[in-house]
Amino acid sequence: MMKTKPAQPCDGDTRKANSRRCFSPEDNLTTGAINNSKGARASSEALAGCPNLAPHVRATSLDYNLDAWAAQKGQGENEDRQEAVKRISAWVNSGDLDAVLDLSFLRLSTLPAELPAGLQRLNVDCNHLAHLPGELPAELQALNARYNRLSSLPGTLPRELQILEVSYNRLISLPDALPATLQWLGAGGNQLASLPDNLPIALETINVDSNQLTYVPAGLPAGLQTLNVDGNRLTSLPDNLPSGLQTLNANGNELTNLPHKLPAGLQTLGASDNRLAGLPNDLPSGLRRLNARCNLLISLPDKLLAQLSSGCLVFLESNPLPKWVRANVAATVHAADYGGPLVCL
Repeated sequence: MMKTKPAQPCDGDTRKANSRRCFSPEDNLTTGAINNSKGARASSEALAGCPNLAPHVRATSLDYNLDAWAAQKGQGENEDRQEAVKRISAWVNSGDLDAVLDLSFLRLSTLPAELPAGLQRLNVDCNHLAHLPGELPAELQALNARYNRLSSLPGTLPRELQILEVSYNRLISLPDALPATLQWLGAGGNQLASLPDNLPIALETINVDSNQLTYVPAGLPAGLQTLNVDGNRLTSLPDNLPSGLQTLNANGNELTNLPHKLPAGLQTLGASDNRLAGLPNDLPSGLRRLNARCNLLISLPDKLLAQLSSGCLVFLESNPLPKWVRANVAATVHAADYGGPLVCL
């Protein structure tokens, strides 16, 4: 499985056809053949009807579109489209389809309508993009577009997309139908009020922290391993969380309780800054970190210290636990034969 780590956080605001001809598919075209009598290059519309064009002819079409895009009027202050064209040309000339096309930190207000065919990984982090092209390369597998001004995404994304990272934009919704191949969804720091009810079955990671979510859809993908919903408006979580879930972060919500049965393989549970009055009686024995700071806990499960291992960290600070509960915990953890978790009260 292809893995591409998202770029480090950044602040995009502080960084940085004159004529047409129609050709039949049977024509044996060369670069010279697509010039008219005045020397002008054929438009991309004219070339679109010629699927058997040689690569250098298709490249000429891309060059034409890039030149026109770079020369458009009304560009933003310090927008560096010329550098973008250089980077795109260098990517094309490298012939390495696995390489990332990096157009980050250029203050781009738009992307070219046409991007290189065969492109699999695109990074446009830290620009001023308000929208993406309606048609992205069909082979695209990873798209990083964090720290832009996107208010929506194309209704149809490339069907082979595996990584979609669009955190820190202005999105109010996601497409109802995301690609079935999607494994990583990063959309934190937006204005999402909900998630699509039918998320791709291949998803392994969902990061949607710092939005306005009021619920998490039931029936999350069975293979989901990481769910980050920190900083939303959730009052509850689904009872049937995926069995393979390893990391669940739901800090900074309005939760009044947690699911009674948590996934057996859960290793990290973040539930600080909520309204929890209690914790589930049965916690996963393999839990490595439990954060329940800043809640309304007035009691603890009887088996809390017995069912968690010595490698687990339990954070319970800033809760209104009675003195007798605190005294019992202190006595237990200071016993000579104690082998349970490290507890911070």
